[in-house]
Amino acid sequence: MRAGMETVITTSIDTGIGTALALHVAAGTESRFASGLATTHLLESDLLKKSLRIENGSMLVPEMA
Repeated sequence: MRAGMETVITTSIDTGIGTALALHVAAGTESRFASGLATTHLLESDLLKKSLRIENGSMLVPEMA
């Protein structure tokens, strides 16, 4: 946090690829706010072979190959 401002990382109903990228960015911040990333279920299909996992209300950061 600089200058008394914080950021919130979110997507606009993005595919799993964009959501995974945003999740990596969000994991690198110190924001106290929830990130709006759990939207891939709103899509008819996705580009990821495996869905991003959510456990205990938190999305898990996938390992990148």
